[in-house]
This record gives sequence, C-alpha cells and structure tokens, in this order.
Amino acid sequence: MTRPARLVLLATVALTLGLLVAATATGRAALGPMAVWVVHHDTTADGSEVRLRPGWGLVVLWVVAASTVVLVSRRHDV
Repeated sequence: MTRPARLVLLATVALTLGLLVAATATGRAALGPMAVWVVHHDTTADGSEVRLRPGWGLVVLWVVAASTVVLVSRRHDV
C-alpha cells in the first residue's frame, strides 16, 4: 500500500472517531444531510441509555475512502 493510500485510511479513521466523539457529546453526527452516527436515547427505570448505530453517512464515507485507496494504490507515478 502506498503512502498516500495509508494517509487516506488514517484520515478516514480519524474522521470516523471524531464523528463518534461528536455524536456521543452532542447526540448527533452528520456530514451534510447524511447521518453518520444515529443516536438513540432510551429512558428506563434504571436510568437513561444512549445507543449509537452507524448511519448511511458512515457507509458512504468508507465506500469513498476505499475507492480512493484503490485508485491511489493503482497509480504508478505516486
């Protein structure tokens, strides 16, 4: 794997973790209109519970990153 491809993966992981922290702190994380993390707040007799699940924005983010890694890795001038 080339260095630019590794940088794309590293940036994607950092963005994913940043959005995870934002979703945990604010209750919402989105890139434009696409929800990256969907936050569910449940209140039970024992207290409240927050559950995160991946949204379509996270899938789109990783598909774009994977496509970019493949395209960058196939370039011979990098």
